[in-house]
Amino acid sequence: AGNDEGLSAEAIGDLGAALGADPAAAMVIYKSSSKLEKGLCTSVTLPNTPHHGPYVIDEPSAMPGGQNKGPNPMDLCLGALSTCQDITYKAYATAMSIPLAKVETSIEGDLDLRGFLGVGEGVRPGFQAIRGTVTLYSSASEEQLKTLKGAVDAHCPMCATVCQPVCPDLKVVKA
Repeated sequence: AGNDEGLSAEAIGDLGAALGADPAAAMVIYKSSSKLEKGLCTSVTLPNTPHHGPYVIDEPSAMPGGQNKGPNPMDLCLGALSTCQDITYKAYATAMSIPLAKVETSIEGDLDLRGFLGVGEGVRPGFQAIRGTVTLYSSASEEQLKTLKGAVDAHCPMCATVCQPVCPDLKVVKA
């Protein structure tokens, strides 16, 4: 394990077996809380990891009210997807005993701001396309990497969230 901080095929297998035996233990509730500060700048906290943050989220200054004090929500969406790919590749390579020294993922998305601003008939407010490259530093065979990609494509939580969206149930309350 050395550099991998306790990551091993055995540890992953043990966790999978434990959660398979007790599905209720597998349920995790992730949380986020944000507060608009000034202009379009907002502060977000993640209660599951309070020692990290709060984080400043903002829009570029080209957007009225944006102060460019931090990444915007769409940057974070792509960052969440790329880091989830890195993590899922490493976890599955480890579990499948496929050698993987390093993963680097670069992702970009096309966004038409007319959708956000409501000025383009039928223009989607979210990404129109997302594409990227995952670079695997590995001595594995092409067949092993193809098998690994299939496992990651089937099990990456952020890929599932982006590809098979869950409609948020957001209620508005007056303070």
